[in-house]
Amino acid sequence: MAGDVKNLDARVLGQLFATQNILFVLPTMQRIAEFYAKAFVTVPGVRACRVCLGDASVQEGEFSCGDGVACAHLRSQEGKFATFAKEFECRFRDVPNLYVAVVETLEHRFGFFIFRIDQPDIFDLYQPFLSNVANFVALSLENRLQRNVLQKARDELECRVAERTAELNAVNRELNAEIEGRKRVEEALRASEANYRCLVETATEGIWMVGPDTMTIFVNTRMAEILGYQDTDMLGRPVTDFMFKEDTPDHLQKMANRRQGIAENYERRFLHKDGRIVWVHASATPIFDTEHHFKGSFAMLSDITERKQVEEAQRRLNRELRAISTCNQILMRAVDEQSLLNDICRIICDEAGYRMAWVGYAEHDETQTVRPVAWAGVEDGYLADANITWADTERGHGPTGTAIRTGNQTCIQNFMTDPQVAPWRESALQRGYRSSLAFPLKDERAVTFGALNIYATEPNAFTTDEIRLLEELAGDLAFGIVALRTRIERNQAEIALRESEQRVRRKLDAILSPETDISTLELSDIIDSEKIQKLMDEFYRLTNIGIGIIDLHGNVLVGTGWQDICAKFHRMHPESRQLCLESDLELSRNVPTGTFKQYRCKLNMWDIATPIMLGDKHVGNIFLGQFLFDDETPDYEIFRQQAQRYGFNTQEYLAALDRVPRWNRNTVNAAMSFYAAFAGLIGNLSYSNIKLANALEERKRAEAEIRKLSQAVEQSPEAIVITDPAGTIQYVNPRFTDMTGYLSEEAIGKNLRILKSGETSLAEYQQLWNTITHGSVWRGEFHNKKKNNDLYWEAVSISPVVDSQGNITHFVAVKEDITARKQAEEALRLLNEELEVRVSQRTAELEAANKELQEFAYIVSHDLKAPLRGISRLTQWIQADYTSVLDANGQEQLELLGEQVKRMDTLIDGILRYSRAAHSSEREESVDLNMLVSQVIDMLMPPAHIAIRLEGLLPVIQGDPIQITQVFQNLLSNAVKFLDKPTGMITITSEDAGENWVFRVEDNGPGIEPRHHERIFKIFQSVSSRNDRDSTGIGLAVVKKIVEFYGGRVWVESEPGQGSRFYFSWPKRIGEDV
Repeated sequence: MAGDVKNLDARVLGQLFATQNILFVLPTMQRIAEFYAKAFVTVPGVRACRVCLGDASVQEGEFSCGDGVACAHLRSQEGKFATFAKEFECRFRDVPNLYVAVVETLEHRFGFFIFRIDQPDIFDLYQPFLSNVANFVALSLENRLQRNVLQKARDELECRVAERTAELNAVNRELNAEIEGRKRVEEALRASEANYRCLVETATEGIWMVGPDTMTIFVNTRMAEILGYQDTDMLGRPVTDFMFKEDTPDHLQKMANRRQGIAENYERRFLHKDGRIVWVHASATPIFDTEHHFKGSFAMLSDITERKQVEEAQRRLNRELRAISTCNQILMRAVDEQSLLNDICRIICDEAGYRMAWVGYAEHDETQTVRPVAWAGVEDGYLADANITWADTERGHGPTGTAIRTGNQTCIQNFMTDPQVAPWRESALQRGYRSSLAFPLKDERAVTFGALNIYATEPNAFTTDEIRLLEELAGDLAFGIVALRTRIERNQAEIALRESEQRVRRKLDAILSPETDISTLELSDIIDSEKIQKLMDEFYRLTNIGIGIIDLHGNVLVGTGWQDICAKFHRMHPESRQLCLESDLELSRNVPTGTFKQYRCKLNMWDIATPIMLGDKHVGNIFLGQFLFDDETPDYEIFRQQAQRYGFNTQEYLAALDRVPRWNRNTVNAAMSFYAAFAGLIGNLSYSNIKLANALEERKRAEAEIRKLSQAVEQSPEAIVITDPAGTIQYVNPRFTDMTGYLSEEAIGKNLRILKSGETSLAEYQQLWNTITHGSVWRGEFHNKKKNNDLYWEAVSISPVVDSQGNITHFVAVKEDITARKQAEEALRLLNEELEVRVSQRTAELEAANKELQEFAYIVSHDLKAPLRGISRLTQWIQADYTSVLDANGQEQLELLGEQVKRMDTLIDGILRYSRAAHSSEREESVDLNMLVSQVIDMLMPPAHIAIRLEGLLPVIQGDPIQITQVFQNLLSNAVKFLDKPTGMITITSEDAGENWVFRVEDNGPGIEPRHHERIFKIFQSVSSRNDRDSTGIGLAVVKKIVEFYGGRVWVESEPGQGSRFYFSWPKRIGEDV
């Protein structure tokens, strides 16, 4: 039986129990029969019911022909009920799906209930309770009969007391008999109460009763089990002892609602005895005594913790799938490593919802530092002070260091307790980090080069599925970084190779070809700086006189004898170094060939310059500088000011000044005469001899360059092929053999067509030949065939080689095997397709859940309206039958009850509207708001003292006209309803906000306090009085749901006494996902 009881519908039982309270106010047998006939047909399993009580006979539902004959027969034998009761019981056992409940006591038989059953299994669960109701009705009628008898006896006793004293003993005996009967009735009631208590204790839901002071006065065993307590541990304690502190204000508000007679259904989290969170669905109703004094609250609670956990896990997985899909798209488009890392961290925080994410690279310095290179989310200086290492030390045993050192992912599920994060615990908790994951980033050789770190705000936040998905993301990120670096390195190598080739070719052409224009040559192209440096070093040891050879760009090609005041001071500070460069380039201009110029530099040192000319071209200068003449005294104050201006150590700077050489003017002139001659030697010796000497030297260097280039080609990781203009192979490097399987001797002399697989179109080959035969570089990809017929992918760059007349002599092809990359791209494409399928599946599941929720709301509202209609009819009967009996207070209470029933009916309709709001519609179309808003105003029919005005023309928007009408109708009806001014003004305006339209509904009403601005958009929330029958607290919630469904948002600006301005935005283009 216990298993069956758990399947009972608590709402049906509640209705059956409620009928017993209503019985006492029904005046006649006819009313009682009508009431119970309507109540019984709502019981699951009952198809029809006939109630016969006294002279009254009422039927609800349809009986079959055979059932009708049976009912008529039973009614015809009513006078013989005592004699034929057993006979009827036996006879109706032969009638299928018919059940008779006799309404009788030990003293009287009042009638019977006949039930037509269509679901026997379900009816059997409720049959004991229906029999119990029949017993209760019999006891109540017996009690009513006994009261009438007693009243009659008392009346007779008062009339005959004087003359029938002798009969007192007989009357007393009758009274004693009545008392005994009453005892039997009370015993039956106690038995019934025991049955009810058994039902409560075996219920699958928790039952919690609290007094008006919110102290616990009763919990059943199931309620105590849900929270992990004994029932005695909970008695006498306030509900807030088992709640989160931040939920207390909402709990107190709901208790205030109970005091106002409001019942509510809501979800609430509680603290289990072991500290974990327990989620329940609560259905709470107020308790009042007969004088309508508030006595507390009765609530039935269902444990929904598992459902909440599943919903949260599903939400997180969907969020992570979307984030991974976005990350994969970024990986495919990335061109810059830093931007890639920044975007990945941002997406992990913004789309996956984590607190913070960062990427760190492992440095191979002495302390094995982990260097943060990118981060997003709430970082707040955490990484700057973290001092994380991957060494085998205390600060290397955290999740990041462990992941890098071991190459395995590391998970910290609770920062409060895990000893691995002890050095960072306080700082992490201050920033809201409660758990974290660290994933190693590995290159193509499986060597760890960094770590991806993710932080969450809850402990135990990472499930197995989350860790698996995030580990895939870390692997994709590492692959993307390695691929990006490889691509960049290859591009840089190609650029460096081309620049080196151009530089060598320019030198050879300039030196070896007499017809070449020498204006392109720099000083570094015509002198051997290394040899001259050695020569000048020997000259300095001999004479102690320095030299500097500087080109026209300020580059020092040869330098010896540099003084500390220049090397350690003037050329170290950026501002003073700029002055040195300006002195070298500006003050040394326009010096005639074979002469020199003496000047003070911009830092007050002496410099002397003589030009180096190549023909008529000035290519550089020879300097003698950083000295003082022996016949002058330096102005130390000027140098002291320079030290202060550029932040030099004054004492050290002046000491360096004292070490500057002092030369007499004859020595300087002699040295400069030598340097001028040396400059002339460089520029004016036989040009052909210089070219010959340089040609021999450059040829050696060119040969060395060629050898290096040859080694680079031979050892290149890419295959290199050189063909003649017809495509015949003349050279292949070893990598070509590795890629294709063709040996060098097998390939040379053959055409590149030996690699064709047939998967490349003739048009693409034609476009290739058109490109390279016109002197341009062609880049592309081929799906070619190896010698063993295996297919492979290669990225190819083909460049033409031209001679001095511009004729193409060869083609050079650089080939890279990208088969692995193509396979990875294909795997990534399949992964994206799988993700899209999974997202579609999740979307379908959510749509199904929304549909079920809508159907559930409709069923619930229908089931709630059924008893409301009964209560409404009962109220009308009482008002009709007891108008002369009820006083003014009774009439007022009945009117209040009627208003509350109407309010409940309005509230249920609002719930239906809310559940249906923002569902996709087949009627999405262009809507002219000027016409629609005018129709809404006409429907509202505002009072004469309220004017509604459109300011300017409203736009045409896209959407469902019915839903858009609901938005304006709710906003305008709210404004009309709450206007408290003698003259009311409501204005409607629109504004073009780029991708959205922004609408404003403004009134001059009472205004709203800022603390209510967010709350009023929640369902069942309103700033008006709870007694306001017209306010359900649903209208603005419907507005918010519809607007957000279309991708907009809604908000309010208001102050008390200054009216209200409601805004909502509406996208100009509705996305496909709406």
